[in-house]
Amino acid sequence: MEDSHCKGYIDLAEVMSVTQAQPTPGPPKKTDDKSFFDLRTNRRTYNFCANDAANAQEWIEKIQACLQ
Repeated sequence: MEDSHCKGYIDLAEVMSVTQAQPTPGPPKKTDDKSFFDLRTNRRTYNFCANDAANAQEWIEKIQACLQ
């Protein structure tokens, strides 16, 4: 199910890094370990899980491109 309501946003100007991450406890079943990535800001680290490893890599690359 797609969530159509924005719950907030992350200002890319505050992002220090985005990297592949270790799975968080309690991931959905059959989740690829490479589906996880962390986005670090100066305030906190956000933990994300993409649909699969390819989508996670695409998110990482797109966000890194915005940081340059």
